[in-house]
Amino acid sequence: MTLDSDLVTRRGGVVAIVEDDPDQLSVLEIHLESAGLRTVGIHSGYDAVSRLAELRPDIVLLDVDLPGVDGDAVCRTLKSMPALAATPIVFLTTKASINEKLSGLTLGADEYLCKPIDPRELLVRIRHLIARSPAATPQATRGALAFDAFSEIAADRFANDSAALALIRVPPTQRAVIVSMLIDESREEDVICRYDDGHLIWLLPGSSRAQALDRARDAVERIRAAGHAGVTAGVAAGATGSSTKDVVAEADEALAEARYLKAPAAVKADSVAAARVAVNHSVVLAVDDPDVMRAVEPHMKAAGFRTTITLDTATTLLAIRDQEPDVVVLDLMMPAMTGFEVLAHLRDLLPRPRVLVLSARGREDDVSRAFQMGADDYVVKPFSPQELRARILRLLR
Repeated sequence: MTLDSDLVTRRGGVVAIVEDDPDQLSVLEIHLESAGLRTVGIHSGYDAVSRLAELRPDIVLLDVDLPGVDGDAVCRTLKSMPALAATPIVFLTTKASINEKLSGLTLGADEYLCKPIDPRELLVRIRHLIARSPAATPQATRGALAFDAFSEIAADRFANDSAALALIRVPPTQRAVIVSMLIDESREEDVICRYDDGHLIWLLPGSSRAQALDRARDAVERIRAAGHAGVTAGVAAGATGSSTKDVVAEADEALAEARYLKAPAAVKADSVAAARVAVNHSVVLAVDDPDVMRAVEPHMKAAGFRTTITLDTATTLLAIRDQEPDVVVLDLMMPAMTGFEVLAHLRDLLPRPRVLVLSARGREDDVSRAFQMGADDYVVKPFSPQELRARILRLLR
């Protein structure tokens, strides 16, 4: 059955299902409720945002193909709302092209599942997302601050520590969506401010100029890839005791430099020598399929990742222990030892990398077992290198 708002606000596995087809909605409700989850059915995109703002569910299943206000528009709006920006969203759709998947993931969706959907796999995905969904950070709660409030926070940060910031030029009509995307990129201590109608400030406490440049460049590239043209960032850093006004002024000069160079982000010209690119994330590719490797490895390098290829489980475990990578892309069908056995070896490893499992099998038993053994994501072959990169970036946020 569907719950009323009083029960929903008690929380604990509440799934909101935005689906206009009553038959599909009924099937999903039956399967999820039989598994002990509580469901809330919402029949249109028009009603979705107001209902979700009231209900505050643990996760949202969102049909992309809604009449009128479609799922993409609902997702954009939810991710721009501070109270709901951290809520996991799973797109449900008949659109299976890689461009559609990338669009959904870029909008902020946490999963993208194609109909017809196996309810058992859906249940595994839902429980995994709810289990690893972080509580809303202070930044997610407050969204973009007004400049006066930001100035007080920034002054306090610079009084006690070094910090960097990015002055980001944004189209005014797209500002809310871009704020949501920056929140997704932010750590708990980061702060976002609306500087004026066409600019945001992203304060990055404890970051060097090089680290801030790297993060701003990555963020702007992802924002542009989502279809938001005209976004550019200027980066500056200040030592303990710096004036916020002076750091913002330097970032403004850096923004002019970025626009002149037509670059996603830049620092002031005389600071370039100090702004060497920070070490990028490292990825171990534990895949013995040469066709997959030829497709994935060049794409990962081009995206800026440091990659290590391993062709068997012994080499994989050695590389993980020696290199402490950020992410391991793990094929379940490795020679000599299965990917499941590798996952077992990684259970007690510290620091433990994020693990994205690749498999030719999408059976519910395999998906469930992989997540239970510590996998952070599960991708079924065939897949595209672009989708793999998007999922890895999501794991690293």
